[in-house]
Amino acid sequence: MVRGRFHWRKAGSAPKSRNDQLAFQFSHGTRLITEQKGTKKRVSIYVVGVETEYRHHDPGGIDW
Repeated sequence: MVRGRFHWRKAGSAPKSRNDQLAFQFSHGTRLITEQKGTKKRVSIYVVGVETEYRHHDPGGIDW
């Protein structure tokens, strides 16, 4: 995510603007994934079940 952010809000919070791309609801809070204003929306998230599936998405490099 080049210009996106993770935010933690109180439980039951909902997305409030067009920049809020995804919300995960938990009993103790809400995790929001946002992307800053712009014409290109590039946020993505992958859900995998086992590590071998994760390796498919791993670009390698120093950050990983």
